[in-house]
Amino acid sequence: MFTLPLLSTIALTPFFISSTNAHGYSSNPIARQTKCFEDGGFNYPPDGSAIPNDACREAFKKSGVYQFTQKQEFSMNVENYHDINSVKEKISDGNLCSAGDMKKSGMNVVSDTWYKNDINVDKDGHFEINLQFCATATHNPSYWEVYLSKEDYNSGIHPLNWDNLVLIKTITDIKAKDGKIPHCETSQYYEFAVDNLDYPILDSHENAILYLRWQRVDPAGEGFYNCLDVNFKKDTPPTPPSDITIKLTNEQIVDLQGKLCNNYDHPVHNEL
Repeated sequence: MFTLPLLSTIALTPFFISSTNAHGYSSNPIARQTKCFEDGGFNYPPDGSAIPNDACREAFKKSGVYQFTQKQEFSMNVENYHDINSVKEKISDGNLCSAGDMKKSGMNVVSDTWYKNDINVDKDGHFEINLQFCATATHNPSYWEVYLSKEDYNSGIHPLNWDNLVLIKTITDIKAKDGKIPHCETSQYYEFAVDNLDYPILDSHENAILYLRWQRVDPAGEGFYNCLDVNFKKDTPPTPPSDITIKLTNEQIVDLQGKLCNNYDHPVHNEL
């Protein structure tokens, strides 16, 4: 008599588990997997030929749709999460953009065609942005780390390893904000400033990566990891030409003299 309700409960359990496994992703700069999801084209045809971005298409060929539809769950549990070496053991070199999950391994594809977020760098090599993280579920207490790829790293040539990164920002526990922001499917998000004051970019740095870690403070040690592909554009003044040659006719010379030297309301006559 109780068999049917029991089976119903068991059948529904996976649904409830999966629905609570939604946590978030970077929306500005937009995360690699989120841009692939928004571009679409991965449902049909089955070969992924409708996916507009080359890198997203290669990612699809490697590990399928799951990495796109689970854009909010690029996570790994590390019990000893305060020890970065323990994190590195779980998320090994070459697997950082998938958060160490082989079902999302397409996000580790080496390509120079990943969508890039453009970030302007000032004359001293510094930038500052407001990073926004779409929270499909909020988690507090927690903390954040932002890493920047070194200037000799190129995402179109090399897989991303921990040695390619330098930690530029640590943010302690912050509360989520309410409101709608671009590239976010919910009405809650985290926001904080990120800068590189201690690690200036000496030249334009294309095919770079900001690597974001959002770490929960809990016994399981659940953390979320996103790759944000960026191009750093450094503003440089144009170099003036060394020599300027101007050829003027006799009439143009007289006209120019009149405009430069005549401070009165009298015409200048050509007496050449």
